[in-house]
Amino acid sequence: MIATRKQSRGSKELANDAQINNTKRWQNQTMVLFELTQSQRLNAGDLTTVICDLTKAAADALEVERVSVWLYNDAASQLNCVERYEDGKHYHGWDKTPGQNQGKDISPPVLPKTCCCLTSPLLLGRLDVPIWQNEQMIGMISYEQSVSSPREWTPQDKTFASAIANLIALRLEQWHHQQAMQELNQGESRYRLLVEKSPDLISQHRTDGVYLYASPACLTLLGYESDELVGHSIYELVHPQDVTAIKQIYSNPTDCQHQQPIRYRIRHQSGDYRWLESTINPICHPQTNQVTELVVVSREISQPQPAAESRPKATPHALKMNPLAVAKQANQFKPLGLRSHISRLTHPPAMPTTPAPPSHSRISALAAVVEDRLMSGMMLLGNQSLNSESRRTFSWVANAIAVAIDQYWARSELLSRRESLLFGLANQIRNSLELHTILETAVESIRTLLKIDRCQFLWYRLKTQPPHWDVVKEARTPDLPSYIGQHSTEQIAPLAQRILKREIVQVDDVETCDDPILKQFLTRQGYTSILSLPIKTRAGDIGAISCIHGTEQRPWDNSEVELLQAVVAQLTIALDQASLYTQARESAEIAQAQTQELEQTLNQLQATQAKLVQSEKMSSLGQLVAGVAHELNNPVNFIHNNLTYASAYFYDLLNLVRLYQEHYPNPAAAIAEQEELIDVDFIADDLPKLLRSMQRGTDRISSIVLSLRNFSRLDEAEMKQADLNQGIESTLLMLQHRLKPKGNQPEIKVLTEYGELPEAECYPGQLNQVFLNILNNAIDVLEQSFKDNPDYPAPIIAIRTGLLEGSPDSSHQPNSQLDIQSEDKKPSVMNCPRIVIQIADNGPGMTDEVKARLFDPFFSTKAVGQGVGLGLTICYQIVVEHHHGILNCTSTPGKGTEFWIEIPIQQIIPNPG
Repeated sequence: MIATRKQSRGSKELANDAQINNTKRWQNQTMVLFELTQSQRLNAGDLTTVICDLTKAAADALEVERVSVWLYNDAASQLNCVERYEDGKHYHGWDKTPGQNQGKDISPPVLPKTCCCLTSPLLLGRLDVPIWQNEQMIGMISYEQSVSSPREWTPQDKTFASAIANLIALRLEQWHHQQAMQELNQGESRYRLLVEKSPDLISQHRTDGVYLYASPACLTLLGYESDELVGHSIYELVHPQDVTAIKQIYSNPTDCQHQQPIRYRIRHQSGDYRWLESTINPICHPQTNQVTELVVVSREISQPQPAAESRPKATPHALKMNPLAVAKQANQFKPLGLRSHISRLTHPPAMPTTPAPPSHSRISALAAVVEDRLMSGMMLLGNQSLNSESRRTFSWVANAIAVAIDQYWARSELLSRRESLLFGLANQIRNSLELHTILETAVESIRTLLKIDRCQFLWYRLKTQPPHWDVVKEARTPDLPSYIGQHSTEQIAPLAQRILKREIVQVDDVETCDDPILKQFLTRQGYTSILSLPIKTRAGDIGAISCIHGTEQRPWDNSEVELLQAVVAQLTIALDQASLYTQARESAEIAQAQTQELEQTLNQLQATQAKLVQSEKMSSLGQLVAGVAHELNNPVNFIHNNLTYASAYFYDLLNLVRLYQEHYPNPAAAIAEQEELIDVDFIADDLPKLLRSMQRGTDRISSIVLSLRNFSRLDEAEMKQADLNQGIESTLLMLQHRLKPKGNQPEIKVLTEYGELPEAECYPGQLNQVFLNILNNAIDVLEQSFKDNPDYPAPIIAIRTGLLEGSPDSSHQPNSQLDIQSEDKKPSVMNCPRIVIQIADNGPGMTDEVKARLFDPFFSTKAVGQGVGLGLTICYQIVVEHHHGILNCTSTPGKGTEFWIEIPIQQIIPNPG
């Protein structure tokens, strides 16, 4: 039975130790994760350095021997170990198979089928965690430990391991984004250079012919700078005979898609007219399909052949080009910024028509434009000019290239915005780890990015009765009402049911919604489009992010849905981390509170122990004083009482000697010799003086013994009536040796002003201890002041007693012989008469900091070894707690210190115990 109990107790101790170790490891993991998210190297460092930092931190926090990072190759067919941290060293192995890595043998991780943490069946101490990016697994992280028995991976270990995997995924996505941005910047620079170097004039116009942009070739062809044309109409430069045809084309731009290039005359800055051949591409609004702008590519030609006279005049139908069917895809992205605003061009004077100059180049240039943006340019060099069929073919190729470039830029910009939002949330997590701040940042960023009317975050409060939905954060346009607050499940039932099933609610147009109940709900709320994504934390809490639009139809692109899914994944991590942070903070606060409580208890125990020791010392001192007084009292009384009889006997004998001298004037020789030897006359004169001196000595000893007995008060341990003036006098008598001058130190004068006091109900011995402590401190301060400054004024201690008859506004004035400016004391809260004792000195005084801690246990301004800091603490306890009185102190630096003591004459509240 005993062995069974020991074994059970040992198992419990092992379980407790394991729980303590898990708690410590969890706290360490929380701090490591917090430090990693705060580190600037995750954003600023290169990819290899960041992964090295993460693997080392993970190995230390999880207490494992090896951490390896595995990523799929480009074909997603094989996992390669790209980084391994083992035995304090890093092994880099980008694009290597497991067999090619250095160090110990390492096996590929076990591939999970779901996004979860798995323990490998091949190794007892191994944990494999997937790395997810855009809902695709891009790799794994393996945590390995060589142990003889299986390691129990706690939920906190798995959460921390998943957080490390998420950090690596975020850094990889950032790295890919940086690579894409570099390629984008290089491509944009090349295309801008192509447009600027093109010999053809590439211009952008409104439908009324006003220039919005003109390439630098305008200086060669027309003699104007680009900014001189912007803001002016092309009709101002076109030959008057050609203006009608140009206006007809510009006013009907939808009919120029399949038309051949148009030829017309335009005025040079010199005043001459030159022939241009232009290809016109209309740019349509993505929603209204109305032409808003025109992109024109123009080149200089020689004068048209005469056969051209027989050809029909240029019509809008003849100037149509290939349609840009996919140009709508990029309407929401910003233009390249090619427009500029300048001062208007002064209209030059009209010049007569002159023949067009001969052609000087056979280089053909085509512009590739999507909507209002110039995407690229194509230059062709040949022995002859392009005919209309070839030009249409190459224009189609250029437009296809433009669409491809536009799609690439659109994807890059989407990734950039997505990266910005995701890393903005990550930075917010690193900066605060506060749930409310994270959610507020998320809804504001989503609404701004997607340009919607309202974005909300909702929590499903399942534990309340009845359950309800709580809109905790909301970003909206100012003119819309706020939905912050609680909403019953019945109010949003059509939406709530789908969210609880973890379904994505996507409605592009409420009119086309196939769910009549949901359609009715959205129509009643005034919504035209909605996109809601559910979110579930590890703790089981369910919430949702809802993007709402009500002013017009708002189709949701797949890229926007992917973006919100990534935000939801990031928020899930943030919520889990915030929960862990909150738990860690609560645990730390509890531990800190317990530590403070233990520290306070320890201080109280130390103070109590010191008070007991001090009380024991005072009790021992009282017993010693009482014993000495008792032992001195008997022999002193014996001597004092017998001196009376000795004096009588002496005078009797002296009278007898006088009689002998009178009746026997001639004594025998021996008597005369002895009389001369002892000098009878001197003895007769000095012996009475000796007896009187002995009488005064015995009186003094009797007074000291009485003072000792009054101070010790061993016979008055219980509360009884006592004269406090007598107690003060007894204390001063005990301190007479300290008041006398010593060497160069002058005498400390004590000025007393005793009032007529009735006897007070008190503990006389305890109050005598209060008087002794305060007077001792005053003497110590005055002695130290003289040591520090020999020219210090003569030391004085003033004592005054009086009676207060219950006036709450009573105050006191200091002794007129002391240079001490005392404040009005705190009035007593008692209505019964009370005795006031004022003890003041003309020492250097105290600062406010010292005065604030005056009655704290173990606080002392004396040197080490001269005080323990309990004297005034005990005084405060005796006066306030034992006698229900008041003990205050008034002090000003340079003006002395005064203690104010109030003792009720009658103790109304009985002493506890």
